[in-house]
Amino acid sequence: IDLKVVERHNGCLITPITKHTANCRLRSIKAFFKWLEYEEIINRCPKLDMFAVDDPTPSYLTTNQMLLIEHFIRENYIRDYNFLVWRVIKFYLDTGLRLREPFQNSTRLDGNKLFAISSKKSHPRKLTLSDYNVKTFKDLLEHNHRPEYWSRKFLTVCKAVGIEDRHFHNLRHTFITRTYYETGDIYLTMPRF
Repeated sequence: IDLKVVERHNGCLITPITKHTANCRLRSIKAFFKWLEYEEIINRCPKLDMFAVDDPTPSYLTTNQMLLIEHFIRENYIRDYNFLVWRVIKFYLDTGLRLREPFQNSTRLDGNKLFAISSKKSHPRKLTLSDYNVKTFKDLLEHNHRPEYWSRKFLTVCKAVGIEDRHFHNLRHTFITRTYYETGDIYLTMPRF
């Protein structure tokens, strides 16, 4: 696929997409095929090659930025499900889960153990949650907001406190960066069975 080509289809201009965007769409297709395989609708996932891109440096949130976010939420979201917005952000910050992972059918909670099958690689993970995060996980699922809702809330808060170029996925980068600097062991950032 030549990503630089701009085509016309039925009179509409199709704008080019970046390799990152193409990879994002290919990952969605891969996730769909993995689900088909998991549900035993197909025997094996087809191999999809991604576009080669430079690996970006992780963009993490500093402690001061997290304090700004927490302070803003506590001041402005007082009626929002008993600070659920902050609790959800803290949950992702503490667990390093991807945005959609808690909402997958394969993710389950047993006591304070959370079992999650990664949405990208097929490495299952087991996390031990604090009581605070167990309650947050249950509330997260109970309120029936789609993952995009939490992503939009996070972006709104970041913009309100003047944090630019950060997205919900940066909570995962922050978790990984903090865990690595606290322990010096990269494998602790990937809790697996």
